[in-house]
Amino acid sequence: MTKQNTISGLHISMGSDAKMYILNNGEDYIKNLSTDLENAKIKAKEYLLKYDPDLTNKELKVPLDIWLRPKYVPYVSNHVPHTPDWLKFNDHIETHKIHLLSLKVKALKDAGAKQSHIGTIDEKVENLELTITDIFNYQIQNPNGYPIISFGHKFVDQNGNYLIYFGNSKQFVKEEMIKKNWSDEPIKENVSIYKVGDKINVNGTIKDHTYEKKNEHMPLTIIKRPSVTKKEI
Repeated sequence: MTKQNTISGLHISMGSDAKMYILNNGEDYIKNLSTDLENAKIKAKEYLLKYDPDLTNKELKVPLDIWLRPKYVPYVSNHVPHTPDWLKFNDHIETHKIHLLSLKVKALKDAGAKQSHIGTIDEKVENLELTITDIFNYQIQNPNGYPIISFGHKFVDQNGNYLIYFGNSKQFVKEEMIKKNWSDEPIKENVSIYKVGDKINVNGTIKDHTYEKKNEHMPLTIIKRPSVTKKEI
């Protein structure tokens, strides 16, 4: 018999031999993981990352729900093992999902292989021809008061290489009086000088080399102390 009140989503349980930890989705068997619990947790995360490389650490925490799965005994007719249709169907779906995932990973790797980091760390670079591709802000914790709002500007250069600047340089950010619904008077706030699609030439210093969050194969160059030398807004 199957376990009553089984977790409805993905979770780790044990096989019928009480030795192998396995991955289930509700009462549906997915795959064997390991006889060691810690290794089983790692393999469960690896399995999930195959289907969605962007999952957060919180989403990757697969719950543990120990119950023993009944041993599967194939139906035998004239001593010929019988595989249920649902098992064949699930295997077909899993194979197709893995194929689609491999295509996605290959596309990300191919895209990253075409690009490169710019310069070397602490090198001063001049006349970078950049197009702004994204503008966002984020909070920095301030032990002396309210959180500080900082900006991020992402760029692509004329060769398709990706760069980013984090900070509130006056080359990129200005103060404006902004009307708020909750205030009778306008509030002073930092806003970006630019918008997505603007083209600028920049001098700066290479701060670090990393990779895009959404594509770990795509090189991303972080710059600091930027100076805008030309604007095409």
